[in-house]
Amino acid sequence: MLDADGKPLRQGSDALSSLPVAGETEIIIPAEAVSFVTATLPAGNRKKVLQALPFIIEDSLMLPPEQVHVVIAETLGSRDAVLATIEKNYLHDLLATLAEAKISPDWAIPAQLLPALPLDGWAIVIAPDQAFVRKNISSGLALDIDQHDVPPLSLELAIRHAREQGAPPDSLRIYGSDQLDITPWEQLLGVPCQIHHADWRASQLDHTCNLLQGSFTPASAGWGWLNEARPALWLAAALLIIQTTAIGIDWAHLAHQQKQLDQAMVSLFKTTFPDASTIVDAPLQMDRKFAEISHASGNVGGQDFLPMLAYVSTRIGNLSQYYINKLDYDEGKLILDLEAASESEAQALAQKTSATGTYAEIENLKSNTHGVAFNLVIKADR
Repeated sequence: MLDADGKPLRQGSDALSSLPVAGETEIIIPAEAVSFVTATLPAGNRKKVLQALPFIIEDSLMLPPEQVHVVIAETLGSRDAVLATIEKNYLHDLLATLAEAKISPDWAIPAQLLPALPLDGWAIVIAPDQAFVRKNISSGLALDIDQHDVPPLSLELAIRHAREQGAPPDSLRIYGSDQLDITPWEQLLGVPCQIHHADWRASQLDHTCNLLQGSFTPASAGWGWLNEARPALWLAAALLIIQTTAIGIDWAHLAHQQKQLDQAMVSLFKTTFPDASTIVDAPLQMDRKFAEISHASGNVGGQDFLPMLAYVSTRIGNLSQYYINKLDYDEGKLILDLEAASESEAQALAQKTSATGTYAEIENLKSNTHGVAFNLVIKADR
């Protein structure tokens, strides 16, 4: 069990059901269960290439490709990559055992990639239950150590192959065997060896090679972005709540003002017209009452075509003395298309027509053979 900085808090062996609760769980797969293969990947759709990985390295597998789970451990170039392989049934049974103990792992990492590497060297682990070598950031192999006084043949062959490739290790760091005599190892391998006393299991994990991909992807992995985005989501939610609250307060304030205004209009209507028995729409009823009073007083309203025409005729007198081309009424305005002898006569006509409650103005004044042509626009004040 590690803290946030990767430092061990607890360690030991216990039943799965007794393991301490942790936020994340990492499985270290034994070295003998995982193999690494270098391959050249075909061009094409990445999803299809990932699905075809077992068949791409079919010649390097001991089992039929349908029974092997393959992931990309490291991309070496545009097409080359190091692939990690594991038997599907092995990984499936392991995950099923963990599921019974209600453990949901986030990563499954080969043990070969756990020990820290020396500079330009390899790391070797000799543990009671397994032995392996880590050659670089994303590659390693299991070792069969029958006797400790000589290095295993598989390690000799790996170093020989590395020399042929021009990249032999400068040193070997050996974990887990304090009593090992490194002298014969150095003589047979031709590489300096050093016993390292640190616990190889406590190294900071490199999550670049996670075997839990494809059909073995954890169900919760698809929501991993949610944890990363949680601070931003909390901030967005807080801003939304604040904005919604502010809008609600504003609407409540406006509604209160509207209610007070409605009550004031109703009160004014009742005071002005105490004989009104029912008040449904105070502004509309007030407007109608005002129109009734205005008509009763002989005033002209903006919607009164005939009264307005009669009013104009009365104010002007004899309209026949003016040449009327057209008469129109639109939106409370009476428009007379007239001709007069001069502009001053037209202005005098407008002044004569204007009175309290009504105004008149001259529009589109133009000279013609008879004097001037113009529009006399008459409109009530309301």
